[in-house]
Amino acid sequence: MRTLLLLLCIVALTAIGLGYTYVYKPYVAPLHEVASTWSELNQDVENQSAFEPPEDTLLTERQIARYRAVQEEVRREVRNAMGDTWSEVEQSARRIGSDGEWGVRDLGAVVAKVRDGLVRAKQSQVAALNRQQFSIEEYAWVQRQMYRSMGVELPEGGLRSLAGEALWHSSGDRRLMLDENGVVTGDVPKQNIQRVQRHADWLAEHIDLALVGL
Repeated sequence: MRTLLLLLCIVALTAIGLGYTYVYKPYVAPLHEVASTWSELNQDVENQSAFEPPEDTLLTERQIARYRAVQEEVRREVRNAMGDTWSEVEQSARRIGSDGEWGVRDLGAVVAKVRDGLVRAKQSQVAALNRQQFSIEEYAWVQRQMYRSMGVELPEGGLRSLAGEALWHSSGDRRLMLDENGVVTGDVPKQNIQRVQRHADWLAEHIDLALVGL
């Protein structure tokens, strides 16, 4: 299955090509609306307590396991919600190149599916956070520390950032913290790197969710 991030990138690239009035307002602005809906859904997270990261910034095995459980639930919901949306986006993008009017109509229907799928994915995440007793703050901290342990610095802002000026720069948003030998640099505990390393392939597979903010 293609990544959720690529779906959002194609929508944004199309908007850039066709202009603000005809595409951004009807097709990209809904992604900003989704970000607002996500903020509202965050209020349904049962654990609203403030999270104080440990001074040593060490991840626990339990935090890693809980994080994976949440991500697996969200991934299942994304698969269910998006269905064949990726192929529909590709087809619409190709038609826009030869027949803009028809392509834009198609894109509107696709964006509606993406919008609804993102809301469903967030609802799934909130339910999973509650099952794992995560607060938003702890979950975000665990997510960031896990990717930092792989040498990846996630961008701030999640979906709101991706739906705006940074959307079409997805590869650049992942600021790598690796030296010329591929060794993680920066203030990352060796224990975290060791604990996260065996999850590296799984994290790479799910990075689209992390970049979007899920």
